[in-house]
Amino acid sequence: MEQIKTFGKVDRCSFDRIISSTYSAMILKSRYTEDKISKYNAQWFPITEVPDLIFDHNDMVDIAIKRMRRRVRNFPIAFNLLPPKFTLPQLQVLYEGILDEELDKRNFRRKVAQMKYLVRLDEKDMSESRRGSFFISL
Repeated sequence: MEQIKTFGKVDRCSFDRIISSTYSAMILKSRYTEDKISKYNAQWFPITEVPDLIFDHNDMVDIAIKRMRRRVRNFPIAFNLLPPKFTLPQLQVLYEGILDEELDKRNFRRKVAQMKYLVRLDEKDMSESRRGSFFISL
């Protein structure tokens, strides 16, 4: 979890002066059961389809998303969203989902090859193609 920003403009709320500190975390949706979600009347939304929120909460979400995308480009913070062993196509789909952009396959593979903390395993995932993709782990 990371603190994003503290919001405290005088006119951000119509009825009182409120200060809010915002935090964000990258989590697995599968770890949150329906009882936890319903307890707080929470809902999941795709990152590109955040609904209109009260006060300046859309600004909070926008700032958090921009910061997350910047950090994903520079630090290995998305790997906890993957299984212990994963393929390059799975990793690319994850990055494309977070960054909301299509990444060039060759450039992505070149950048991943420079990540010294990743290890290519001898095992292949044959479910996606005839040739298969080697599994990778941290």
